[in-house]
Amino acid sequence: MRSMGCCLCFYATVCLNAGLVISNGERWRQMRRFTLTTLRDFGMGRKKMESWIQEESKHLVDLFRENKSPFDPSFFLSRAVSNVICALVFGQRFSYKDAQLLSLLQTINGSVTFLSSPSGQLYNIFPRLMHYLPGDHKRILNELDELRNFSMKKIIKHQETLNPDDPRDYIDCFLMRLNENLPSTEFHYDNLISTVLNLFLAGTETTSSTLRYTLMLLIKYPHIQDKMQKEIDDVIGQTQSPTMEDRKSLPFTNAVIHEAQRFLDIAPLSVPHYATADISFKGYIIPKVSVITEQIFHN
Repeated sequence: MRSMGCCLCFYATVCLNAGLVISNGERWRQMRRFTLTTLRDFGMGRKKMESWIQEESKHLVDLFRENKSPFDPSFFLSRAVSNVICALVFGQRFSYKDAQLLSLLQTINGSVTFLSSPSGQLYNIFPRLMHYLPGDHKRILNELDELRNFSMKKIIKHQETLNPDDPRDYIDCFLMRLNENLPSTEFHYDNLISTVLNLFLAGTETTSSTLRYTLMLLIKYPHIQDKMQKEIDDVIGQTQSPTMEDRKSLPFTNAVIHEAQRFLDIAPLSVPHYATADISFKGYIIPKVSVITEQIFHN
């Protein structure tokens, strides 16, 4: 199993130390507040997003049914998850056969594989030295430039067609704040590009990995899968799409989903944190401005 270890220096290079994940202080506060508010306005956790997920799930199930022989579901799951994110961020979904989408997903998969490799760890420890050395990091950084260019093209297109009275998605809302030209604001293009990358990169990989590994667990424990399937058939049936309202009637299925999230080690180092003051911990002093990563252990 491949886990998403956090490679701080590499990610900071890709996102220009801007955006949501790598930033801190006032920048982080502004980006986090705006991002949560905007995504909720466009349906995150609400009925509107539920309908997007239901629609995308149907496309995913149709894709599964087209394959009569054993297959790797990794990229199928990535396409479905990325399309839900694209609906929130870009205001559109892509065909599963769209060459550009497939290329972007290949890039995301390659970057995460690199982050988990010895070369990725070396880049994290010696970023300045690795800058002068050949290796996979050069190729991955070049490929991620394509993802940045894709995001930038989407932003430019949104700017050309922006209607302040009818914002379509996250990018439109950010552009409207950017056009206000407020002093000491964090709403500028570097933060817009980096936040879009944060949402697209992190959201696609973590969610699709969780789905993929949960399928693996259900295959490993078929009696759990059978009991879960029976509950779903009894409550929802085999032709209806599940809704969030059904969750309270699916206690076993709900418990399996939560247990899978607890069990799986998707991001063992979590997201880097930043010491805002000197900290005393078990006799050790962690100086202010130190970067801290946490290791998550399972019993």
